[in-house]
Amino acid sequence: MPSVPVIGDTLVYRYYIEEILDAEGETAVLKCFDSRLDVPQVIKMLIGDHLAPDWNARCKRFVEAFRCQARLTHPNIVRVANIETRDEWVFSVMEELQGMTLEQYADIHQLMPKDVIALFIGIMDALSLAHHHEILHMGLSPRNVILNEQGNRFSPRIINFGVIRQSEKLNPISHLPYLAPEQLLEYENAMEASDVYAIC
Repeated sequence: MPSVPVIGDTLVYRYYIEEILDAEGETAVLKCFDSRLDVPQVIKMLIGDHLAPDWNARCKRFVEAFRCQARLTHPNIVRVANIETRDEWVFSVMEELQGMTLEQYADIHQLMPKDVIALFIGIMDALSLAHHHEILHMGLSPRNVILNEQGNRFSPRIINFGVIRQSEKLNPISHLPYLAPEQLLEYENAMEASDVYAIC
């Protein structure tokens, strides 16, 4: 498996890499320009040792998670535009959002009760749609909600549906506070109530 692309690379003759937004852990997040649609996009790419025993299983889980997310059309869920599994790359392509995560925003701004209620209603409505389609988020937290800027208003967008994580590798600060008890025992024990617990 190739390493993280560099700025100036073009993936699958279509996605021109403009910026590396994140390249830690098991995935990389890249800002790109989609030359076919003529719009900016964001790529989330699976990285790691393609010879590792669990590589094929990781690829399968990654692709399935984004296929599930692509089935959800909702103003509060980030839109998946494409999934690529060729030229030795495994990645999803999503709409580019302008704004901070809810975690970043809350660190520097005080959320008023009316703001909290508006965010809660939007996120719960998105989760309700996902659960109606039997799709779980499994890892909802403030870092998985982007506040997309629309003029002087913010629209919450949920990202990273269905990402499977190993319980022993969970970050005690960013992950554990939002996990329901059943997921603390085993991450994949998630159910609809686990998502509700996380948002509450």
